[in-house]
Amino acid sequence: MKYNNLHVMFDSHASLDFFPRYRFVKEKRCVNFNNKIVLLGASGHGRVCMDYIIDQGGVVLAFFDDNIEYKNKLINGINVMGNIKQAIVDIKKNYYDYFIAIGDNKSRKLIFNDILKATKKYPINLFHKTSTVSTNTIIGYGNFIGPMSVIKANTKIGHGNIINSGVLIGHDVEIENFVQLSPGCILTGYTYIEEGAFLGAGAIVLPEKRIGKFSIIGAGAVVTQDIPPYCTAVGVPARVIKSYDKIPIMNKGCNKK
Repeated sequence: MKYNNLHVMFDSHASLDFFPRYRFVKEKRCVNFNNKIVLLGASGHGRVCMDYIIDQGGVVLAFFDDNIEYKNKLINGINVMGNIKQAIVDIKKNYYDYFIAIGDNKSRKLIFNDILKATKKYPINLFHKTSTVSTNTIIGYGNFIGPMSVIKANTKIGHGNIINSGVLIGHDVEIENFVQLSPGCILTGYTYIEEGAFLGAGAIVLPEKRIGKFSIIGAGAVVTQDIPPYCTAVGVPARVIKSYDKIPIMNKGCNKK
């Protein structure tokens, strides 16, 4: 994908409300390789993001992570400079870009909101060079678009989502904030994914179906009907096997304190 052909909608004064009022500009909110980048999160997803940035000519200045086991360590040659609170201080006073590279949807949401409130700075989007994104896509901030993923026309994507390797998103799909699509997921046309949902590897959502807030769809599941919020659904066709009264932990070990 050539970034200079990618038109991304954004408004520097956009709120955290879903799909803020974007204005059309011939400009991108992807990695600016003229700026140094810090990554918040030094676990698996953080290291993947580091590889993508460096492979595309960028410079990762440092990691920040709340896991005390990482403190003052080198992670694949990059220093862990401190915890997330320290990152907020540094981001506020410096001009470098940042990206929230944390897999757990709830943790990513909390950190996104905390940093934005404190700094008034949005995270960059990280698009892999082999991804394909329609120029008619509306997209927010802090999104990860993995290799060989495809996003088709008139799709709307909010903030802080992880769209992993080989994901296919059809036309007119809407994805709220802090969603995670695992490798090989397929969202067919007119599907709607609510905030914080997690779709396992190879899950398929059929046209016009809706995935509820912070629900979990098992790997390989085929969603043929709407899935309610706060539940787990698995199988072909996908059936709800568990419901929650609060947000489930989706990726244990992320952002440990």
